[in-house]
Amino acid sequence: MLPTPRRAPVEFNQAISYVNKIKNRFTNEPDTYKQFLEILQTYQKEQKPIQDVYAQVTVLFNGAPDLLEEFKQFLPDDSA
Repeated sequence: MLPTPRRAPVEFNQAISYVNKIKNRFTNEPDTYKQFLEILQTYQKEQKPIQDVYAQVTVLFNGAPDLLEEFKQFLPDDSA
């Protein structure tokens, strides 16, 4: 039986690039970008379960499945 391949750790630059992509995508909807940042800050400050974070981001990025798919690479292996 082969071990489950683990994802490579995400580089800091990838995370910054992703956040900038969201900012650019939602230029005309600044509240969406702001809500995304608030979700991440709440996760960091309150240690919310990552499943809650994913659920909130899923709703927020409802019309942007590519962003949601890319978001998954930043989640721990066992969460998505």
